[in-house]
Amino acid sequence: MTHRSGRVLAIGLPICFAVGLCVTQTNAEWTVVRLQPASATTSKAYGAANGVQAGIARIGGQDVASWWSNSSESWRSLNPDGARTSVAYGADGAQQVGVAEISGTSRASLWSGTQGSWVDLHPDGANLSAAFAIFGHQQGGHVDGHASLWKGSAATWIDLHPATEQESVVFGISKNQQVGYTKPPKGMTRAALWSSSATSWVDLHPAKAFSSTAYSVDDDQQVGQVQFLSDSHAVCWKGTASSCVDLHPKGALSSVARSISQGKQVGSASVQGRTHASYWEGTASSWVDLHSFIANEFDSSYASAIWVEGNVVRVTGFGFHTSNHTSEALLWINTIACQSDFNEDGAVDELDFLIFAAEYELAVCDDPAMMTSCPADLNRDDAVNDADFVVFVQAYARMTCQ
Repeated sequence: MTHRSGRVLAIGLPICFAVGLCVTQTNAEWTVVRLQPASATTSKAYGAANGVQAGIARIGGQDVASWWSNSSESWRSLNPDGARTSVAYGADGAQQVGVAEISGTSRASLWSGTQGSWVDLHPDGANLSAAFAIFGHQQGGHVDGHASLWKGSAATWIDLHPATEQESVVFGISKNQQVGYTKPPKGMTRAALWSSSATSWVDLHPAKAFSSTAYSVDDDQQVGQVQFLSDSHAVCWKGTASSCVDLHPKGALSSVARSISQGKQVGSASVQGRTHASYWEGTASSWVDLHSFIANEFDSSYASAIWVEGNVVRVTGFGFHTSNHTSEALLWINTIACQSDFNEDGAVDELDFLIFAAEYELAVCDDPAMMTSCPADLNRDDAVNDADFVVFVQAYARMTCQ
């Protein structure tokens, strides 16, 4: 069910010095799909990948792990036989991860799209476990407060917990990297990065921060939240504490980045006392208020996960109703205009090169009125130069916007 659409013009600012080129989209069309199944009284979507969404729905008074594929009609329960409750936190196409409570114990769980596919990841002798993230054949989470990694079964469990720390957890995973937080015996949480072993631990905690947490990783970029004494900011890293880039929107009271895919981030920001689902492309100025695309019946919203495939962006999350104060799973969908396809014919070819060449070495493009008439300023640094040529060549080599 398509709910509402609109148009946003996002004007970019200079290159992100800490994370490389941060290209801002323009003319973004966002539509919103309401995922809540007809039989549910409340629902939330937490994970997304390859056209699949994962989360939770309350059916007949029971909270059950849930699976969707871009529509409310596609919903199915993942709740294992004998489980009192369950929730799916992450998805990677064919598989999903989360938690199932069985016989009073919360157990890290893995599914392949059906209730009957449930795999118990809970290691022997453990008291409590949970899986929050999945990438390929790897799953991440925690076991008894220790950051953990699995490869499809309880027997494959790897303890990532650093010896000096009191507590740790994995919230995000990509290829051979995991992110989350560690907590020292005396102190607050510190954003953490691993490369599949406890000894590979990297402390991402920025200087002067009170606490920090990393929630997601994609390629060599990580996102999360840094708390200062007065407020909390959404941030992006590139493998080190010093690489931290502030994504906090101007005027927001607080913000957090929950997920990243291909240089695009989602999360939420507190705007005029309400939480708004949010979208970024590597800079604070690229912020898009996703809440503006949903109906007025929702007084707040959260974006939990993002998946970019070709020129299609899917963002999962949920909104809270003003009247009944229950949550409803939501899916935002956006088709990105190809920024190097200047003549908008669906291909990046010689005709686009001629347009780019006409503006090449244009040194000044900083007049606000000029920004939308400088399409060849692909990295939005107010000039058309070699850096833009690099971006154009990458698109030209593909010859397509898909």
